[in-house]
Amino acid sequence: MNKSGFTLIEVLMVIGVLGIILVFSAPTWIREQQVQQLRATQAQISTVFERAQVLSRRYSYDYRVSINPTNRTIEYFAITSTIPRTRLTNYPSELRRWQSNINFIGITTLTEFDYQAPYGRAPGGASSSRFQIGFGSGPNDLKARIDIIGVTGLVVLRGITN
Repeated sequence: MNKSGFTLIEVLMVIGVLGIILVFSAPTWIREQQVQQLRATQAQISTVFERAQVLSRRYSYDYRVSINPTNRTIEYFAITSTIPRTRLTNYPSELRRWQSNINFIGITTLTEFDYQAPYGRAPGGASSSRFQIGFGSGPNDLKARIDIIGVTGLVVLRGITN
């Protein structure tokens, strides 16, 4: 009688080889997932800043982007002190909030960026701002840098580093 199939030793060898491959490839896979999440977060943050700038131009109101590192939120809203009282009921002022599980590195307190109407520019003479996002602030943790350039308020996304 001729039985076809695998012996127990053969099956255990295959499982062992697969286990070794998994041990060596898992850290790379996890790191790649973190890189993708940082890139997506960078893009979402950039969108928040650009949206506030566009709304400032479109509706001719000052808009503010507020970063709160404590609860990891970014929100943008119209600054109501710049809107005439007669038009307060008629403007897109609803608060837009975005929350992340990624840390803001180098920002310890509430930080605000304003876009002034009618051109959606940062206040005159504004210097460039820069902050980082990441999963931690250690030397081996992944970080991504976001720059907001001078008076134009242009958002520039920088590469992912350790």
